[in-house]
Amino acid sequence: MLHYAAMDFFAPVASSVFEDGAGLVNVWVASDLMFGSTGSLSFEIYSWSKNSLLWNTTKSFQIDALTSKPILIQSAASLMQTAGC
Repeated sequence: MLHYAAMDFFAPVASSVFEDGAGLVNVWVASDLMFGSTGSLSFEIYSWSKNSLLWNTTKSFQIDALTSKPILIQSAASLMQTAGC
């Protein structure tokens, strides 16, 4: 099972999500490809107590070769408000 999970660790196009000190949720995509590519990311907010999906959206992106770029930067408070939290 670890080998299948490790394939994702070294994927040529990967995303990362973090909340910075200012309360902004940052979603970045990084590409190790030698050519530009396109893709889409799905964002979902779940309720732990209700065990249900509260909100989701999909964003398409284009990324150049050997670069990284932000796909979404939004305040955590506004994301929670949008999801009805």
